[in-house]
Amino acid sequence: MIETAALLIIVLVSIVAVRAGAVALTMTGISMDMATFQSLSAFTGTGFTTSEAESIVTHPARRRIIQFQMLLGNAGLFSALAALIISFSQTQGESLFTRFLVTISGLLVLLLLSKSRYLNQKLNAVLQVLFARFPILNLRDYESLLRMDKGYAISHMHVEDGSWLCKRTLRDLDLISEGLLVLNLEREDGYLVGTPGPNTLLRAGDQLLIYGQEADVAHLNRRESGAAGETAHQQAVERQRLRRAHESADDIL
Repeated sequence: MIETAALLIIVLVSIVAVRAGAVALTMTGISMDMATFQSLSAFTGTGFTTSEAESIVTHPARRRIIQFQMLLGNAGLFSALAALIISFSQTQGESLFTRFLVTISGLLVLLLLSKSRYLNQKLNAVLQVLFARFPILNLRDYESLLRMDKGYAISHMHVEDGSWLCKRTLRDLDLISEGLLVLNLEREDGYLVGTPGPNTLLRAGDQLLIYGQEADVAHLNRRESGAAGETAHQQAVERQRLRRAHESADDIL
């Protein structure tokens, strides 16, 4: 029976390992459903090729979590298989049947426990507290989180010398009326302005982090200085006004 107990312990540890991987992935900014699927896929070595999988392997923290799951999964599966073979190879007759029933019953109990919402919530809470000690798991992919329907995204933009943006404050530019938000900016010397205000002056060499419609950001990046730039700005403001009117109409419907 020692071999059977070892098998059940390995299965229990595997269940916890998959859950731990899922919780770790959620702490990098993805949903629990997606995290559970990817953790189970990595642990079992299934390896589904999906757009979700691409978002995992391109993120450094997620990639490390998945690598650990792969290694742990291979070790766990081989150990479980070895324990199962030893368990049944050393028994005969009624003892074999009894051990089979014990093994199946134990696996069913573990399966039911793994489906318990209450136990999963408690386990998730414990794992989150443990993983909070590892800063690497807090590397959220904010660009993916902010990417939404209708073409919204977060983008980087370089302020060129002599451009429409250069040597003007955010208040003067009034980008918010175009539906664009400047989340932060990095000066050419590396100084980061984390929460730029209306009086923040843009300079040549600044690197902006802007949130809004991808097409609008692209237009802004190509905007000329002078009167042509002001005309383009007014056109962008009008597009945003019509977009908001349309979205308000959709909400009413």
